[in-house]
Amino acid sequence: MATVMPTDQPVDNPPVRELGQLPTLDMEDIEFAQRAEEVTGRMPGWSDDLQLLAEAVKTNTGIGKKFAFASKGFAEDAKSTVDLANAAVAGALAAGNFRGNWADQVGALNRPASVLHNNILWFLARDIANVAAEQPGVSSAWIDLMGRVTKVNGRTGDVTGLVEASGPIYTKATSMASAPLGQWASFNDGTGAGADWPTTLAISCWNVFTFGTALRKTQRATQVLDGAQQGWSFERQLHDATWSPWQRVIGDRSVIEKRVIVDARAASTVIDQKNGSIQTVVLYQNTSIVMPVPRDIGDQLTIEILPTGAFTASFSGVPVRLPVGAVLPPVAAWQRLMLTFIPRYDIGVWDMFIAGVHES
Repeated sequence: MATVMPTDQPVDNPPVRELGQLPTLDMEDIEFAQRAEEVTGRMPGWSDDLQLLAEAVKTNTGIGKKFAFASKGFAEDAKSTVDLANAAVAGALAAGNFRGNWADQVGALNRPASVLHNNILWFLARDIANVAAEQPGVSSAWIDLMGRVTKVNGRTGDVTGLVEASGPIYTKATSMASAPLGQWASFNDGTGAGADWPTTLAISCWNVFTFGTALRKTQRATQVLDGAQQGWSFERQLHDATWSPWQRVIGDRSVIEKRVIVDARAASTVIDQKNGSIQTVVLYQNTSIVMPVPRDIGDQLTIEILPTGAFTASFSGVPVRLPVGAVLPPVAAWQRLMLTFIPRYDIGVWDMFIAGVHES
């Protein structure tokens, strides 16, 4: 049976009057306010036009369902119209209630209102009692009106960091652990380092990127300022509620081994390579140094033995082998015995190399 084509015909979309030039962030304050006032004044008639347009779109959408060949085009036209209307409404509302820079606001702030922060125009979504405590981009009280990314790699939510000119800036009062997920942040201070910053450099500027999930994060920090630590990069991981220690990412300008001091105050002293590749073991009594399992055949460990009195050190744990015919030399109080260890191919034994004894 032949298909009977419906007699309904699409209606023409009624014209929508122009709102005029919307205010932009590069305008001077006077021009910005003038444009905002003009746009706001045209909104009543513009809203009536939109109502007529919405009715026409609704009619055409219904007809489009009957005309299978045209339904996709009508739906796309309708969506584009609604998107443009929503964007224009949001821009006009924000412009007509612009309060200036967020940092200059104090006290309570009620809707409708918009502010500028980090070169982004923010619209107030709810009344707030203390505007200084509700930072745009952090607080849910604000909506970004300058292009919102709502989906990235399958994950949803407003991702404002991807469209900002720069990330947030913090001082030593803020821990790096609280850096925003999925965007750059800068931690700067000229009076000392934060409690969980990678180094204790007194004057520093760290660019920090944090990625992963809420409970399983990787964080990388790079020093920017000119000086001995410029270009140094550190990385650490969050496993549930516990951050790992920072480890330095080695480059051809920053190959410096990490050195730590281990106090030997018990009958046995455990060595862990993760603490540092050079370890000074200070003897406060006779002790047995418990050697760890080599991490790989390319592992290496340097141990400096420093007795504070007539104390000696022996070795246990993974076996240690001295060179043929060699013995450990005696070490007097405050002298230093330097030993280097390299694993054998099966990583079941450490070969020891005796560098010698140095005066204190």
